[in-house]
Amino acid sequence: MAVKVDESFVGPKPQRMHRDRRLKLKSAEYAGSKAIVMGMLDRDSREVRAKVIPNVKRETLQAEILNQIEHKTAV
Repeated sequence: MAVKVDESFVGPKPQRMHRDRRLKLKSAEYAGSKAIVMGMLDRDSREVRAKVIPNVKRETLQAEILNQIEHKTAV
């Protein structure tokens, strides 16, 4: 069994925002406005799993991977 894992940042692009909204983005009100989404693709069954995670630290990513896949699976 083989699983492909990747993470991505999903959210607004400040360069394409209206000036007023971009200024709000710099304030504490909109701090950290992009969500981190981790996706896993099981290549055999073609099943995709996606989950919002709090950060991209090794411990967080590794814990999510180990919770979702079987032992001895190629990542």
